[in-house]
Amino acid sequence: MQQLNLKPTHKLVKSYYEALGQFGQLNIDHEMAVRNPFRNLLAGCGRQFEWTLHERVSYPSAQSRAHQG
Repeated sequence: MQQLNLKPTHKLVKSYYEALGQFGQLNIDHEMAVRNPFRNLLAGCGRQFEWTLHERVSYPSAQSRAHQG
C-alpha cells in the first residue's frame, strides 16, 4: 500500500497554512474561506497517487426544477 509523503515542511502544507494566516489577518473566519486552499492541498496530495480531485457538482433540487418549467 502506498503511503502519503507529506511533512509539515512540505510546500503544500506551508502554502495551506500561509493562506490560513492571511485569512486570520483579515479577520476572515468562515468555513468557506478555506475551501480553495484545502482543495489545493487535497489535489496536491492526490497527485502523489495519480489521483484527480473532482470539484463538487451542484444539482438543482426537485423544487427548483419544478419552478423552471
